[in-house]
Amino acid sequence: MKKPIAAVTALLLFALTFACAVPAGAKTTLVTPYSLSDGTDRLRTQFQRGEVGGMDYNYFVPCDEKKDTGKYPLVLILCGIGEGYEEDQPINRHTFVNWSSIELQRRFSAGGAYIMLPRSPQDKGNYWYASTVPMLKACLDDFVKNHNVDTERIYVAGFSIGAKMLYQMVAAYPNYFAAAVVMSPYTYTTNVTPPVEALSKMPVWFFGSNRDLIVNYDADYKGVWDRIVAKSSNRAVCRFSTFTYTVTPDGEKVWNNHESWHAFCSDMFYKNEATGQFDSPWPYCSTENGEGKTVTLTYPNGMISWLNGCVRHNASSSTEGRTRMGFFTKLVDFFRRIISLITGLFR
Repeated sequence: MKKPIAAVTALLLFALTFACAVPAGAKTTLVTPYSLSDGTDRLRTQFQRGEVGGMDYNYFVPCDEKKDTGKYPLVLILCGIGEGYEEDQPINRHTFVNWSSIELQRRFSAGGAYIMLPRSPQDKGNYWYASTVPMLKACLDDFVKNHNVDTERIYVAGFSIGAKMLYQMVAAYPNYFAAAVVMSPYTYTTNVTPPVEALSKMPVWFFGSNRDLIVNYDADYKGVWDRIVAKSSNRAVCRFSTFTYTVTPDGEKVWNNHESWHAFCSDMFYKNEATGQFDSPWPYCSTENGEGKTVTLTYPNGMISWLNGCVRHNASSSTEGRTRMGFFTKLVDFFRRIISLITGLFR
C-alpha cells in the first residue's frame, strides 16, 4: 500500500510544480511559422508596427500573449542612417528580421524574445539627436507595460549612428539595460561622448572593421573599448570582434567595410553552401574577450547565447524598470524556461 501512496504523492508534487511553472492557460510554443530558409520577405510579415509620441517602430512578438503569461527578453535594435526616412525601413533595409526566425528564436533560453526596431525620424531631419532619447524611452515604457517583457533582460544594440543613440540611452538610463552591442559606432560631427563609466558596468560586445572608411577604428572603436575594459568588472564576459572585411549574407564584400552588422543579423554564423545551414563561422572575423583571450564561436553559440548569460544586476528604480523578482517568482520563472526549452524540442 505504501508504494501506491508514494507514487501518488510524487505525481501530486510534480503537478504542483508544473502548475507553478506554467500558469493556467499559459502557452510556451513560439508563434513564428517561418525559418531562415523561407527568406526575409516572409520573416518581415511577422512584424507589427507601433507608435508612441511621434516615434514609430516595428516589433515582433514571440508568443500568443493572450495565453502565455511567461516573460520574454526584449532586443532593442537602433537603426543607422538611411533607415529612418520611411515607415518600415528598419526592417526592410537589412536582415534584422532574421531574429524572428524559428532557428534564432529557439536559441533564447526563455524560448523566444521580443524584437523592437524603432525608426529615427530622419524624414524630419532628426538623426538620433538628443531630443529622441525621451521619445524612445516613452516607446519602451509603453511596450513593457503592454507586453510580457522580462525587464531584467532588455538588450540594446545599435549600428552606425544607432550606436550613437545607444550611447545616449545608456548614459540617460545606466541601470536599464542588461547588455549592449555596439556596431561600427559613428559619432563624428556630434557632441555624443561614449558613456564609458556606464558601459563598464555591463556586458558589452563591440563590432567593427579595422578597414572601416567611415569610422576611425583606433579612436572610435578600439580606443573606446580599451577605456571600457580598463574599468570593467565583466572583462571575461565582454567581447570585441574585428573584421578585416565586412561582407553581406551573400558573401559580397562591402566596399566601405562599415557594415559589420550583417554578422549580428545572422547570430554570427554564415550560410554553409554545402549543407544550406547557417552554421559556419562568420568570415574575416576574429573575436576576443576583455582579457585579450581568443573567443571561438561554435555553432549554435553565437550572439544570442551570449545574451542569454547577460542579466541586469544593477539596482532597479521606478524610472528604470520593475522591482527585482522575489525568490518564488524567480523559481517559477526558472521552471517556465525549462519547460519552454523542452517543448521547443518537439515543435
